[in-house]
Amino acid sequence: MFNKIGIELLLVIANDHRQFNEVPTQHQSEHREDTLVLMTRKTGAYDVEIGQRIRAQRLSRGMSQEDLAERLGITFQQVQKYEKGGNRVTAARLREIANALKLPIVSFYGHDSYASDNGSRKNGEASDLHVQEFITSTRAINLLKHFSQIKDPSVQNMVVFLCEQLAEKQADD
Repeated sequence: MFNKIGIELLLVIANDHRQFNEVPTQHQSEHREDTLVLMTRKTGAYDVEIGQRIRAQRLSRGMSQEDLAERLGITFQQVQKYEKGGNRVTAARLREIANALKLPIVSFYGHDSYASDNGSRKNGEASDLHVQEFITSTRAINLLKHFSQIKDPSVQNMVVFLCEQLAEKQADD
């Protein structure tokens, strides 16, 4: 039915189709002029920022890394790597994380401090990066949880005023 050339052509097409549809991995090989080149994707500052946002959202829901990992069908060590920016989070995985945390996926994206001003200080204010790092800390999550339980706006204002005064005093020292 098929001659030798036809079979070879089908094998080439099938092989090309398989390569085209492969999902890229962290370490992907590529042939160039009979030389095997190893391509790696390094994580960057934006990967760390996405990881911090994942951590903040997870902590704000009182969820452990183990709980999130179980919902995603991965190990808690992989969640740790995502949160620290050690491994990149694919778009598909980010969608799964958003679903597990019952969030819209856009909640992991925000102002891109790296593209605009690299987190530089403006008018004596803390950099976006510094604020982002603080917001994802356990202390900040606990502070926000307790602050949100204060129902009286005047008491909330007093807490904010106290924080402002303490920050100013520390800046003067």
